[in-house]
Amino acid sequence: MSGVEVAGVALALLPILIEVVKSYSTIAKKVHTLRHYSRDVKSISEQLKVHNGIFLNEVRLLLRSVQAEDEVEGMLDDTSDRRWINEHLDDNLRAVLRESFEVCRGIIEETKDIIKAMEDELAKFDDLLFHKSKVSGPCIRLDAAAPSQ
Repeated sequence: MSGVEVAGVALALLPILIEVVKSYSTIAKKVHTLRHYSRDVKSISEQLKVHNGIFLNEVRLLLRSVQAEDEVEGMLDDTSDRRWINEHLDDNLRAVLRESFEVCRGIIEETKDIIKAMEDELAKFDDLLFHKSKVSGPCIRLDAAAPSQ
C-alpha cells in the first residue's frame, strides 16, 4: 500500500463502526448469560441493551445518509458485508459529516475502547460461563453468597 492508501485506511470510519457493532453484540450475549447470577449484572444488562439500541439507531441514521434503508439493514444483519470496508461509502460519509467527521470518528473510537475494556473484564467470567454450560441443574447465584447488609 502507498502512504496515501495507508492513511485512507487509518482514517476510515466504517471498519471501526462495524467493529463496535460486533463488540456490542458479543458483550450483550455474555452479560445476558451472567444476568442470572446477580441483580447488579441484570441491571447492567438492561443498561447495555439501551445503549446498544441507541448506538444501533445512530449507526442506522448515519448509514442512511449515504445508503438506502434496505442496504443499511443488510449491512447490519451481516457484519462481514463487504460494504463495511468500501472506501467510496466511507468517502461519502466523510462528505456528509464534513467538519463533524473527526468528532464522529472520535466518539466511535472512544466507544470501541470502552467496549474493548468491557470485553476484557467479561473475559474473566469465561470459565464460569463454560462451567454453567456443562453443568445441569440449578444455577448458583453469586449474589446469594454475599453477606446481607
